[in-house]
Parts: sequence; C-alpha cells; structure tokens
Amino acid sequence: MRRVMSRRRLVSRQGFTLLEVLVVLGILGVLLGIGLPGYLRVMQRQQVAQQLAQDIEAARAEVKRLGTCAVIRLPTTSAASYSVESYPNKTCTGTPTTRALTLPSATRMTVTSTATVARFISPYGVNATGLPVDIEIASVGNSSLGKRLRITGVLGTVIVQ
Repeated sequence: MRRVMSRRRLVSRQGFTLLEVLVVLGILGVLLGIGLPGYLRVMQRQQVAQQLAQDIEAARAEVKRLGTCAVIRLPTTSAASYSVESYPNKTCTGTPTTRALTLPSATRMTVTSTATVARFISPYGVNATGLPVDIEIASVGNSSLGKRLRITGVLGTVIVQ
C-alpha cells in the first residue's frame, strides 16, 4: 500500500501547476503591454518611410517612362504632408498635375538638409537640383527613434536608413 501512495505523489508532482502557468502568463502579458506600443510605432515609421520612398521612385519612373518632369516638394518645417507635381514637358514649365499626400496621424517629417525640393527630369530621371535631400520621419511625441530617408544628389535614388 505504501508503494502505491508514493507513486501517486510522484505522478502528481510532474509538470506545472495551474498557479505557475498563470504567473508566467501574467508576466508575459505585462512585458507585451510594455513593449508592444513601442514596436508598433517603429513599424508605423518604417511603413511611412517605405511609402514615401515608393512615391518618390514612382515619380522618377514616370519621368523616365513619359519623358516629362516631376517635382517633389517637401515641407520646410515639421509637417505631415508633401506634394508630387507632374509637368507635361521635360522643362518643368506649364501647369502641373499636383498630388498632395499626407502622412498618418501622429507622424511628422522634417527635412534636415538645405534642399527641400527634388526635381526629376528626363531622360534618365536624374535630380536636376544636384543636392541631396535628407528627410527624417518620427512620431510626434518621440523624435529620437525616427527613420531617415535620403534622396541622393544627381542620381536621385532613394535610400531608407
């Protein structure tokens, strides 16, 4: 009879108790609650930077394909919008078709370089200003963890950092 009882005790001691599992789940919940908002802000800034880069590359590709001119106008102060102007010819004259684009709420972009305009001309879609454009994308409340975007000088390619 003694051996049977000791086996039952041994069996009941294997595995985790319900209380131990609940404590671990509670700790994981607290850690997720602390880390998840920051992670979501980082992901939002990454998406905004990728969207801005795609808009710039699309304007540049349109210039190459159609043999026209496009101008990307960025804000001179911290703002949540920018515009893409498409001109009907390669001299950037005439009436442009303007698309005003807006960043998601609580996200701002700041141009950190002297140039706030990128002008792409055909046939190769080069940046006619020749100056690099540096853009920083950050949350309104926390600008320390921003994404950086750079439109290179003459070539006009976009680098997301």
